[in-house]
Amino acid sequence: MIQPIRWFAFVPKAWTWKAKAIRTRRLFLQAWNEAATDFEKFTAAHYVARHQSTVAAKLEWDQKALGFALQFGDEGRAFLPSLYLNIAKCHEDLQQMGEAIQHYELAQSFASYLGDEGYGNMIRSGIQNGLNRARKLARFDDDYSCNLQHIYSNETSRKPPSQTNTRNRKWRSCPRSAQKDD
Repeated sequence: MIQPIRWFAFVPKAWTWKAKAIRTRRLFLQAWNEAATDFEKFTAAHYVARHQSTVAAKLEWDQKALGFALQFGDEGRAFLPSLYLNIAKCHEDLQQMGEAIQHYELAQSFASYLGDEGYGNMIRSGIQNGLNRARKLARFDDDYSCNLQHIYSNETSRKPPSQTNTRNRKWRSCPRSAQKDD
Protein backbone atom coordinates (compact mmCIF):
# COMPACT_ATOMS: atom_id res chain seq x y z
CA MET A 1 0.00 0.00 0.00
CA ILE A 2 1.32 3.45 -0.93
CA GLN A 3 1.42 6.03 1.85
CA PRO A 4 -0.29 9.33 1.06
CA ILE A 5 2.08 12.25 0.69
CA ARG A 6 1.64 14.75 3.43
CA TRP A 7 1.98 18.39 2.56
CA PHE A 8 4.19 19.18 5.56
CA ALA A 9 6.83 16.72 4.39
CA PHE A 10 7.89 19.30 1.82
CA VAL A 11 7.87 22.33 4.13
CA PRO A 12 11.38 23.23 5.30
CA LYS A 13 11.94 22.75 9.03
CA ALA A 14 12.86 26.44 9.46
CA TRP A 15 9.40 27.48 8.23
CA THR A 16 7.60 25.27 10.71
CA TRP A 17 9.88 26.45 13.53
CA LYS A 18 9.27 30.10 12.63
CA ALA A 19 5.51 29.53 12.47
CA LYS A 20 5.59 27.90 15.90
CA ALA A 21 7.62 30.80 17.29
CA ILE A 22 5.10 33.31 15.94
CA ARG A 23 2.17 31.37 17.40
CA THR A 24 3.97 31.06 20.74
CA ARG A 25 4.67 34.80 20.85
CA ARG A 26 1.00 35.51 20.10
CA LEU A 27 -0.11 33.19 22.91
CA PHE A 28 2.16 34.89 25.45
CA LEU A 29 0.97 38.32 24.30
CA GLN A 30 -2.58 37.09 24.76
CA ALA A 31 -1.64 35.93 28.27
CA TRP A 32 -0.20 39.40 28.94
CA ASN A 33 -3.39 41.09 27.72
CA GLU A 34 -5.60 38.80 29.80
CA ALA A 35 -3.47 38.79 32.96
CA ALA A 36 -5.49 39.81 36.01
CA THR A 37 -2.85 39.84 38.75
CA ASP A 38 0.66 41.26 39.02
CA PHE A 39 2.08 37.74 39.23
CA GLU A 40 0.33 36.76 35.99
CA LYS A 41 1.65 39.93 34.32
CA PHE A 42 5.14 39.22 35.61
CA THR A 43 5.05 35.66 34.27
CA ALA A 44 3.60 36.70 30.91
CA ALA A 45 6.12 39.55 30.48
CA HIS A 46 9.00 37.17 31.26
CA TYR A 47 7.85 34.74 28.57
CA VAL A 48 7.00 37.45 26.04
CA ALA A 49 10.57 38.73 26.48
CA ARG A 50 11.98 35.31 25.64
CA HIS A 51 10.17 35.33 22.29
CA GLN A 52 11.12 38.77 20.95
CA SER A 53 12.89 39.14 17.64
CA THR A 54 15.08 42.10 18.65
CA VAL A 55 17.32 42.67 21.65
CA ALA A 56 15.74 46.08 22.32
CA ALA A 57 12.26 44.55 22.48
CA LYS A 58 13.52 41.76 24.74
CA LEU A 59 15.09 44.35 27.04
CA GLU A 60 11.82 46.27 27.23
CA TRP A 61 9.83 43.18 28.23
CA ASP A 62 12.49 42.03 30.71
CA GLN A 63 12.31 45.45 32.35
CA LYS A 64 8.52 45.13 32.60
CA ALA A 65 8.91 41.73 34.26
CA LEU A 66 11.50 43.19 36.66
CA GLY A 67 9.11 46.00 37.59
CA PHE A 68 6.49 43.47 38.67
CA ALA A 69 9.03 41.25 40.46
CA LEU A 70 10.25 44.21 42.51
CA GLN A 71 6.69 44.74 43.76
CA PHE A 72 6.59 41.26 45.31
CA GLY A 73 8.99 42.17 48.13
CA ASP A 74 10.79 39.29 49.83
CA GLU A 75 8.77 36.71 47.90
CA GLY A 76 10.09 38.01 44.58
CA ARG A 77 13.79 38.04 45.44
CA ALA A 78 14.37 34.59 43.99
CA PHE A 79 13.30 35.93 40.57
CA LEU A 80 15.72 38.87 40.60
CA PRO A 81 19.02 37.12 39.75
CA SER A 82 17.59 35.65 36.55
CA LEU A 83 15.85 38.89 35.56
CA TYR A 84 18.94 41.02 36.17
CA LEU A 85 21.00 38.44 34.25
CA ASN A 86 18.63 38.70 31.27
CA ILE A 87 18.70 42.50 31.35
CA ALA A 88 22.50 42.53 31.64
CA LYS A 89 22.83 40.23 28.63
CA CYS A 90 20.58 42.54 26.61
CA HIS A 91 22.78 45.53 27.50
CA GLU A 92 25.86 43.51 26.59
CA ASP A 93 24.35 42.60 23.22
CA LEU A 94 23.56 46.29 22.67
CA GLN A 95 27.23 47.13 23.40
CA GLN A 96 26.29 49.04 26.58
CA MET A 97 28.99 47.55 28.79
CA GLY A 98 28.57 49.94 31.72
CA GLU A 99 24.89 49.05 32.03
CA ALA A 100 25.68 45.37 31.51
CA ILE A 101 28.25 45.32 34.31
CA GLN A 102 25.86 47.17 36.63
CA HIS A 103 23.07 44.62 36.03
CA TYR A 104 25.40 41.63 36.28
CA GLU A 105 26.52 42.96 39.67
CA LEU A 106 22.88 43.42 40.73
CA ALA A 107 22.20 39.84 39.69
CA GLN A 108 25.18 38.70 41.71
CA SER A 109 23.95 40.60 44.77
CA PHE A 110 20.70 38.59 44.74
CA ALA A 111 22.29 35.23 43.88
CA SER A 112 22.14 34.15 47.52
CA TYR A 113 18.36 33.79 47.12
CA LEU A 114 18.86 31.02 44.55
CA GLY A 115 18.83 27.38 45.54
CA ASP A 116 21.90 25.16 45.39
CA GLU A 117 20.43 22.90 42.72
CA GLY A 118 21.05 22.86 38.96
CA TYR A 119 18.98 25.93 38.11
CA GLY A 120 20.59 28.09 40.80
CA ASN A 121 24.07 26.97 39.78
CA MET A 122 23.29 27.65 36.12
CA ILE A 123 22.17 31.23 36.90
CA ARG A 124 25.20 31.85 39.13
CA SER A 125 27.50 30.57 36.38
CA GLY A 126 25.77 32.79 33.81
CA ILE A 127 26.18 35.81 36.06
CA GLN A 128 29.87 35.17 36.66
CA ASN A 129 30.62 34.43 33.00
CA GLY A 130 28.67 37.50 31.86
CA LEU A 131 30.39 39.75 34.38
CA ASN A 132 33.83 38.53 33.33
CA ARG A 133 32.95 38.93 29.64
CA ALA A 134 31.49 42.44 30.07
CA ARG A 135 34.45 43.64 32.13
CA LYS A 136 36.86 42.29 29.55
CA LEU A 137 34.96 43.97 26.71
CA ALA A 138 34.77 47.24 28.64
CA ARG A 139 38.55 47.19 29.17
CA PHE A 140 39.08 46.43 25.49
CA ASP A 141 36.90 49.40 24.49
CA ASP A 142 38.84 51.72 26.82
CA ASP A 143 42.19 50.48 25.53
CA TYR A 144 41.00 50.86 21.94
CA SER A 145 39.85 54.45 22.58
CA CYS A 146 43.15 55.29 24.25
CA ASN A 147 45.17 53.83 21.39
CA LEU A 148 43.19 55.87 18.86
CA GLN A 149 43.70 59.02 20.93
CA HIS A 150 47.45 58.40 21.06
CA ILE A 151 47.65 57.84 17.29
CA TYR A 152 45.63 60.94 16.40
CA SER A 153 47.39 63.21 18.91
CA ASN A 154 50.78 62.39 17.35
CA GLU A 155 49.73 62.69 13.71
CA THR A 156 48.16 66.08 13.06
CA SER A 157 47.56 65.40 9.38
CA ARG A 158 45.53 62.24 10.05
CA LYS A 159 43.08 63.51 12.67
CA PRO A 160 39.50 62.43 12.16
CA PRO A 161 37.09 65.30 11.37
CA SER A 162 35.42 65.06 14.75
CA GLN A 163 38.74 65.71 16.53
CA THR A 164 40.11 68.68 14.62
CA ASN A 165 41.52 71.45 16.82
CA THR A 166 41.55 69.14 19.86
CA ARG A 167 45.21 68.13 19.84
CA ASN A 168 45.80 68.97 23.49
CA ARG A 169 42.54 67.46 24.73
CA LYS A 170 42.89 64.88 27.49
CA TRP A 171 40.56 61.91 27.15
CA ARG A 172 38.72 61.01 30.33
CA SER A 173 38.25 57.37 29.30
CA CYS A 174 42.00 56.74 29.10
CA PRO A 175 43.96 55.58 32.11
CA ARG A 176 46.46 58.13 33.42
CA SER A 177 49.38 56.14 32.02
CA ALA A 178 47.98 56.45 28.49
CA GLN A 179 47.42 60.22 28.61
CA LYS A 180 50.19 62.26 27.06
CA ASP A 181 51.11 65.63 28.53
CA ASP A 182 52.07 68.16 25.85
